[in-house]
Amino acid sequence: MFFRYVAGMSTKLRRFIVTLNEILKPKLNESIALSGDELVAVKHDMKMLTCEDLGICESKLSDAMGDSSRTDISYLKVFENAPTFDLGVFALKKGCKMPIHNHLGMYGVVKVLFGSGRIQSYSQCDDMLPTIGKLLDVNLVDDRVVSVNDGSNIVHLEPHCGNIHSISSTEDSPLVFMDLLTPPYDHVTYTISYFDLISCDPHSSKCKLKVVPEPAEFTCGHLEYSVVAKNDLSE
Repeated sequence: MFFRYVAGMSTKLRRFIVTLNEILKPKLNESIALSGDELVAVKHDMKMLTCEDLGICESKLSDAMGDSSRTDISYLKVFENAPTFDLGVFALKKGCKMPIHNHLGMYGVVKVLFGSGRIQSYSQCDDMLPTIGKLLDVNLVDDRVVSVNDGSNIVHLEPHCGNIHSISSTEDSPLVFMDLLTPPYDHVTYTISYFDLISCDPHSSKCKLKVVPEPAEFTCGHLEYSVVAKNDLSE
C-alpha cells in the first residue's frame, strides 16, 4: 500500500486547507468566483505540497502502479469540506487516459505528484448545456506535457475556460496527481458529461466534440488510507 496517512495531518497540508477555507467560505452564499489573485494564492500553496505531505510512499509508487490487480485509474479522498471543496489524489497506470469530460461550473486545480502525462483542455464556444449526441464547437486552450520534475507540474481549469479536459499518463511512466475541485459535487443532481473528439482544425484552435454516454470501459477504483503512527514508518 503506497497511501499511508501519518497520524496527524502535515503542517503544509493543514495550512493549505486553512487557506482554502479563508478564500472560499465567504463565497458560500453566492456563485463561487475566484479572482486572479486568489487563484495564484491557491496554486502557490498547492504547488508546495509533496507526496510526503499527503502520506504517499513515493518509493513504492512504481511497483504499486504496475500491479496487474489494480484498476487503471484509482482515486483517494484526501479531504472533503462540503460545500466548499474536495481534495483528492488520482493515480493512472502507464499509458492510461481519462476520457474527455467536464466539471461544469467548477474550478479545478491539478498538481502532479509523481510521473508525467499530458493534459488537453477545451473551452465551449456557447453556453448550451451538453446533451448526449450533440456536437459542440470548442476551442483547444491548452495542450501540454506535465511532469513532477519541472515548472509544468500545476495547471487549472475555470467554469468557462478549459473546463472540458482529458488527462493521460505517458507510455513509460504512471501519473499521480492531486485534484482540487470547488465547489464540489453535490452527489445528487450533478452529472459529468463525456465527449469524443470529432475533429480539430490543424490551422487553428477550433475543434468539434460530440457528447457521449459515460464510456463503458471507464472505471475508477477507490483507495483508502492505511493509518500509521509517526513512529511506525518502517514498512
